[in-house]
Amino acid sequence: MGKLSTQYMGLSLRSPYVASSSGLTEKVASLVALDQAGIGAVVLKSLFEEQIMGLTNSIWEGESDPESYEAIRSYTEAREVGAYLRTIRDAKASCGVPIIASISCTVRGRWEEFAKQMAEAGADALEVNIFLLPTDATRPAADYERLYVDTVKRVVEQVSIPVSVKLARMFTNPLHMMSQLSYVGAKGCILFNRYYEPDIDLASMKLVPGEMFSTPGELIQTLRWVAMGTSQIEPLDIGVSTGVHTAHEAAKAILAGACVTQVCTALYQHGPVYVSQLNDELERLIEEHGFSNLAAMRGRMDYAHAGNPAMFERSQFMIYYASR
Repeated sequence: MGKLSTQYMGLSLRSPYVASSSGLTEKVASLVALDQAGIGAVVLKSLFEEQIMGLTNSIWEGESDPESYEAIRSYTEAREVGAYLRTIRDAKASCGVPIIASISCTVRGRWEEFAKQMAEAGADALEVNIFLLPTDATRPAADYERLYVDTVKRVVEQVSIPVSVKLARMFTNPLHMMSQLSYVGAKGCILFNRYYEPDIDLASMKLVPGEMFSTPGELIQTLRWVAMGTSQIEPLDIGVSTGVHTAHEAAKAILAGACVTQVCTALYQHGPVYVSQLNDELERLIEEHGFSNLAAMRGRMDYAHAGNPAMFERSQFMIYYASR
């Protein structure tokens, strides 16, 4: 597995494949199976702000005393956070790969305190998952972006372990956002998070969740920003999420400059054992293209090294097809 080793936020990984935060990374037994199959690292299922608040509200329903609500919230928070910390400790005791904790933030909360507890429980790194949907037409984009940076800054200040940020696609200038996150201390950035989008069911005339699983074609929306980001924001280790189903997608991401490639849908579809096949296929691709190892392959097609970097800048749709 030496050919596949990579460095990510100072962590040594035997493989660039990282199990993305999901239901598959919630139980220690699943983490052990992924470890045995050859995964490089695992990101635990996120501790969600909505999860804590939802449980609090369900318990408090029917009550009217604000003091009771606060007591219930504190109890629920302690229970959920405590269970998460036990998972970190059990995972560290049972697995030999880096364990990356994950917190999902939507508003200002106590995330820096939770992050500190996760680090103390033994997490090797922390992935911060922030998504602030801009629903206010009177609020400028800069306000939302400032909240991202401020949240990450507060978390970084509380922990000594490396922190990565999993970003959504909804930024006017993703490169500037990555640069700002790096400036306040983030060591890594995952591009991009995949959120469930609303769809309309014509039969029932109701809103329903959109497609849950990704497709390989979604990777193409990310390669541009990986290639540009790795060339311009060197202190930041960039990883890819969404669309990595086979070694071919992983190889493209690595050529563009990614340190790691997160996988989720493929693991749901094929199970943890699929990691072994992904590793074998990626090793063959490295050899077929004449590289000695993954490190030699990484970044060979990024913005600074691609034969025609202007291709990363093109966004004209009609002009392209008009010339065919």
